Amino acid sequence: MTLDALRLEVPDILNEEASSLADLNERLAAARQLDSDEALQEVLSLLFRLNRSAMTLLERQRALQSFSDAYRHYASAYADHSAPPTLFVRLCSELAAGFKRLLLQILQGRQPSRPHLAWCLYMAQHFLAQSLLRHYQLYQEPPPSLWRDSHLLYWIGEHQECLDEHISAAFLPAPACTCMTPSFTTAVRRTMQLSRLPSGEK
Repeated sequence: MTLDALRLEVPDILNEEASSLADLNERLAAARQLDSDEALQEVLSLLFRLNRSAMTLLERQRALQSFSDAYRHYASAYADHSAPPTLFVRLCSELAAGFKRLLLQILQGRQPSRPHLAWCLYMAQHFLAQSLLRHYQLYQEPPPSLWRDSHLLYWIGEHQECLDEHISAAFLPAPACTCMTPSFTTAVRRTMQLSRLPSGEK
């Protein structure tokens, strides 16, 4: 593991016993039947607890894939670029934290797979970018850690030689190129454009 990876901001593990995942998908499905704010609060609460629990790499990866599916469901309401509620911004930040935690677990392996690393880096970068963009949509200054971690992820991808690795990620609309370099530069460009717009034009 690189020293730079250790500087990624991830929440502390507060629960050394792995959270039960047996009913996770059922609870995520049940949340969709709630009102929008209640649903987001339930999903965020589940993810918050998971991000602070000890889990194996495979358990965390499967759980995060389920939360990514949930994210796509709730993100569809803001596909027209309308400003989301604060709860949705927090969901983006927690998803980024989850994938950063997963990245650290992958890097702890003896010979991490380059495609696996690239996928995890891409997912973490995607949710960091979403959190940055959504902060600016709400006219809020994003925490400095979002920019710092975004650049750290890019450096780690460069160090691990997986910036141009093709990634299969089910996001809509599909990005023009699913690899780290263009996704990073696009996110930076779009975020800088938003941060410079006056109130009412974002």
